[in-house]
Amino acid sequence: LEQSIIRTSLELYPREVASYNASKHTWAFKNGSIVDFGYCDNDKSVSRYQSAEYDTIRFDELTHFTEYQYTYLLSRLRGTNNYPKQIKSSTNPGNVGHMWVRKRFIDTVPPYKTYKSPSGITRVFIPALVKENKFLMQKDPNYVKRLENLNEKDKKALLYGDWDIFEGQYFDEFNRGIHVVKPFEIPKDWRRYI
Repeated sequence: LEQSIIRTSLELYPREVASYNASKHTWAFKNGSIVDFGYCDNDKSVSRYQSAEYDTIRFDELTHFTEYQYTYLLSRLRGTNNYPKQIKSSTNPGNVGHMWVRKRFIDTVPPYKTYKSPSGITRVFIPALVKENKFLMQKDPNYVKRLENLNEKDKKALLYGDWDIFEGQYFDEFNRGIHVVKPFEIPKDWRRYI
């Protein structure tokens, strides 16, 4: 948190409207709003948020969280005020949460389409590549070259946003555009392996 989100918030929030408490990792705004920065080391650490109540929750690098951590913290999104409740997450492919994030957000419905769960909660996957970050590309265009120097798996994840990577993947050359076909009736005379 200290090397990323908090540092950015210190540059972003004007001192005329908010004050930052470094020991609590909290911004207090003059209008009464509060921004807390928190983290989860493991599944047990979600219990520190048990009585918490948030209007908005943001996850940075969602694939660094387990599905349990995510779904438990979803339960902290609550309150009696009229402020709309929402969760937003950003992430790259890979890490401990890769498979559950892929299943929940990537494979459920095409990008930009809203998915509505049986309970009525909606979610949408909005893909973004590093080259679409116009601020980063203007200030540090060589970042793409540094990503191109990564090993193949990390390059696929961080440069191309490829969700078809898996740790320990047997066929690491897997490419959805080449190796996936539309479903069809398999002819009866084709040899089958089970």
